[in-house]
Amino acid sequence: MTAPLLYPLPMPRNGIGGPAEPWNDAAWQARVQAGVTEMRRVSAVEATGLLDATPDESFDQLARLAAAVLGVPWVFVTLVDEHRSFWVSAVGVAPDPSSGLYGENPVGDSFCQYVIGADGAVVIDDARLDRRSERNPSIESMGVVAWAGFPLRSTDGHVVGTFCAVDRVVREWSAEDITLLHALASAATSHLQLRAALAVAEESALELAQELERRDLLVSRATMLAQLAQELSAVSTVNEVARVITTTGRTVLGAVFANLAVVDADRRHLDIVHSPPLPAEIAERYSRIVLSDDVPLANAVTRAATILVPDLDTIRNHYPHILDDTRAAGLGSTVSIPLFRADRSVAGAIGVGWSGPIEFTPIIRSVLTTVSEMCAQALDRSQVGDARTQFVRSLQYALLPSTGLRDGLDIAAEYIAANDALGFGGDWYDFIHISPTRTALVVGDICGHGIEAAARMTQVRGTINALVSIHSDQLGRLFDRAEQQLNLRAKDFVATLSVHVIDTETDTIDYVSAGHPPALLVDESGEARFLEDGRRPVLGVGGREPETARVAFAPGSILVAYTDGLVEQNRDFDDGLRRLSETVRSVRGETAREISNKVATTVAVNAPDDVAYTVIRRV
Repeated sequence: MTAPLLYPLPMPRNGIGGPAEPWNDAAWQARVQAGVTEMRRVSAVEATGLLDATPDESFDQLARLAAAVLGVPWVFVTLVDEHRSFWVSAVGVAPDPSSGLYGENPVGDSFCQYVIGADGAVVIDDARLDRRSERNPSIESMGVVAWAGFPLRSTDGHVVGTFCAVDRVVREWSAEDITLLHALASAATSHLQLRAALAVAEESALELAQELERRDLLVSRATMLAQLAQELSAVSTVNEVARVITTTGRTVLGAVFANLAVVDADRRHLDIVHSPPLPAEIAERYSRIVLSDDVPLANAVTRAATILVPDLDTIRNHYPHILDDTRAAGLGSTVSIPLFRADRSVAGAIGVGWSGPIEFTPIIRSVLTTVSEMCAQALDRSQVGDARTQFVRSLQYALLPSTGLRDGLDIAAEYIAANDALGFGGDWYDFIHISPTRTALVVGDICGHGIEAAARMTQVRGTINALVSIHSDQLGRLFDRAEQQLNLRAKDFVATLSVHVIDTETDTIDYVSAGHPPALLVDESGEARFLEDGRRPVLGVGGREPETARVAFAPGSILVAYTDGLVEQNRDFDDGLRRLSETVRSVRGETAREISNKVATTVAVNAPDDVAYTVIRRV
């Protein structure tokens, strides 16, 4: 996804160095005042319906995330009219007990006015030194020193408020800080605009029902329009948006066909998801098209305009090269509608088709516009969510070691975050080089999700790695030593852990486990077994020292160690073990990476919990 534009600041950070043109304080103040009082912008603020509204949990979640990751005392989600900055959400400010509202401050005291004046992001390291803000009363009254704010925009591009983080001390906002705030502001904007789109959808559905109340078919469509709005408000990925549009969206429009086309990263192609019952060969031919192709979907994106094709004669006159495919698809008329992001760039298009000719009446156009706006907002929000999830998961992957060939071992590993998690978790794996012929594999699972679990994981992981490196010949005492070093029994803490030391000189594995699911061993003949020996209770509760277990690990053998999320996904534990064993045995002649990929697509699909697993093939 192409990120929303960050407009240039009128002054550099802290006013150091000077802008391209001489600084003019009067001009800056006039620019801010003009932006704040501009009536179309103020009308857009009022149209949100959120001024003086009770807190919205979606905004609160984004604000809490920003505060937790950045470690700042205040985070605000604001709406700014010509008089005040109203706090839709706030971290660091308790809501008023009587009204339940977080509060507000005069627009003249608010740093949000600078974002309106700049028509873009404003990042200030020290407000006392920055010429834009050095006279702001909030420096004294609230103790504001560092401030970073990103615009919230209406569907027509007006800055209606900000998503901002505030610190009491001088802070040089890092690129990571700015990336996070940018992503969260985009998510807040998408939620704000989706609320507006839902209001439009409900109003359109009501007007449609009133005007055509005697037409049962159109009344049914109005009901389904509300259902479509509800379904689109719940999606979180691009694939889910495509599924809703090609099913419920097609039904709402009374069409026989619908598709969703998304501009790819290099902005040269459209990736298209089609609804049934399109013939397979046509669906495959049009699954990806070049943006320069002369077809309605590509034209809708490149021209940023709706392409109406009311009958086959229009196809014959304007697109004769796709006439045969249009007939083969059973279509007699189509429409292709561009999908606009918050910054008015085009993210893709939706295509809709009917079996016969159609008259694009004002009512049909209104429904098409409503559906496309809802789809655009859902797509924008889902792409922001995908980007944010990928960013945070990348941090998790950065904590994990690399794999490949080492010491006669072909190694692959995978970490999959829970479907409902931000991306941080307590599951991990590690490979420790002990000697040229000995490699230790550690797989562990800290109870819980999120930053706290990841922090605990890092602490335990470092301690275990150090102990394994020093005492690999005394695995039985490993867990007692770890509990003593970390003082785990004095904390509210639960973890499972397994350690396998592979020796390629003796072709053996020595292993112990603290309450962890048993690793799978498939020997060179293809016989599978789960390693149940060398066990003691989970880490953190104590227990007797386990006796180190040993098994053979000859060339051609495969070891798969994993966390419980791999085999406990909405099914019986024994059934999960059986499925894992069957999957690995079915591809045991492949490389470790190919085996790992098969496990990911067969066993780890739709994991509700974090999953970490490793595949080691003896070569």
